[in-house]
Amino acid sequence: MSSRHEHHFLIGSLFVAAGSAVLAMTYVPTHRAVAWWAALPIILVGANISARRTTPAGIRRDSRDVILSPIGQFLFAAELLLPPVALLAVAVFAPTSRVFADSWLHRSQRATTMFAGSAAFWFIVDDSRGLTQDSNAYRTVSACVVAMIVHTLVEAALVSARVALTNGDRATSSIVWTPYAALRDIWELSIGAVAALLTFEHPVLVIVVVPLCCLASEHIRLESRSRLALTDSRTGLLNPRGFEEVADHEWQRAERGMHRISLVLVDLDLLREVNNVHGHRAGDAVIAAVGRILMSSSRSTDAVARLGGEEFALLLPDTDLETATMVGERLRETVANTRIPTPVGPLGVTVSCGVATRVGSETMDALFDRADTALYDAKNGGRNRVSVASRENDDTRVARRSNAA
Repeated sequence: MSSRHEHHFLIGSLFVAAGSAVLAMTYVPTHRAVAWWAALPIILVGANISARRTTPAGIRRDSRDVILSPIGQFLFAAELLLPPVALLAVAVFAPTSRVFADSWLHRSQRATTMFAGSAAFWFIVDDSRGLTQDSNAYRTVSACVVAMIVHTLVEAALVSARVALTNGDRATSSIVWTPYAALRDIWELSIGAVAALLTFEHPVLVIVVVPLCCLASEHIRLESRSRLALTDSRTGLLNPRGFEEVADHEWQRAERGMHRISLVLVDLDLLREVNNVHGHRAGDAVIAAVGRILMSSSRSTDAVARLGGEEFALLLPDTDLETATMVGERLRETVANTRIPTPVGPLGVTVSCGVATRVGSETMDALFDRADTALYDAKNGGRNRVSVASRENDDTRVARRSNAA
């Protein structure tokens, strides 16, 4: 996204946040069983503790780095417990690791989500009597569920809009709209809902909000750490093990729904010469930069991996051969037109690509072999080009690869 577009998006987000604040002030009462001045610092302290226990950028809820928020349960508890003015304080002072412009964009999106969820909850509940007393408890729990759904939908809309403007995707193609991503969000929010309901039962129970919510963040943190075993440390992309897991999942989905699936193999041209002439630090910088280009040029539903050395892979679900070829060409052109900053100064590099689309009941290994053969063709054809795989038998493929080697 250009700086101009980011500026406009930030201004638009602030206006949306202001509109949601007006909505919240219309429906959300200011009186609470728990004094807001007591609950607010507890929630902020808990959110900061939780954030410090995670990585500086937050917790990845999936391998695509779409939503970074280790404190969702604290935010949702605040939506139910705090009046609009205090919610604004949470949106502003809860931790965020973004740089200046991005941090205020994140805060405005956070405020919009919290105001929407709070308005939904207090619009439904009957606060004329105890929220957890007798039959009124059913209505309160129903209001919690509706608020969680509203929170999730608003957050997904804001995040996917940002992703769409950044990557050029359709907003609905973002992984935040998948059923699993939505369920993960609601599971996390439910921890905050339980904490808030306990506090409604008796104000002294606000003391257990922090450890309860921190426990949820700790669980997510441990899961995030386990995901590090599936990523490449130099580029942040999937490593071969992570790519294999994603590929297996997408392959099963493609077989169940008879969806198309394509593979693009990308290989840096003459990286060995870069290492020999400029040193391995320059080569590492080139690898990392190409990884960033691949990630920024892919959709949120694609799997992008570094398979080792100078070879990368893009698995493209629901993509035909023509579109996959266009993706390969776009990547090739972007890399060729980019001067990559390195310790020895800007360098220009190129990549070669091999493209293949699954045919019939073809296995993943067979698809990979065809894409690999196409990559060899691109290398033999002069590099800095895209080659499309054809259907061929195993003997022909082995012979061609032997000649290319």
